[in-house]
Amino acid sequence: MTSFSIMYFMLGLASLFLLILTIMLLHPKWRKGLFQAYPETARRSKLAHLADGLELLIYPIIWLFKIIAAIFK
Repeated sequence: MTSFSIMYFMLGLASLFLLILTIMLLHPKWRKGLFQAYPETARRSKLAHLADGLELLIYPIIWLFKIIAAIFK
């Protein structure tokens, strides 16, 4: 295979993907399912808040270790 045939193949795949995406967005049944908001359960909400809290605690600790490692490097 030459580089041009690979390029045309990738262009064809991208075109096919865009065509399918456009059809899905135009068809009302698929559009409703794509953009439908799901209610957030209490368990999922608690896990999301826990993850945010852990992220808030862990990132400063990681940066502190990076700074210490850079000082002693």
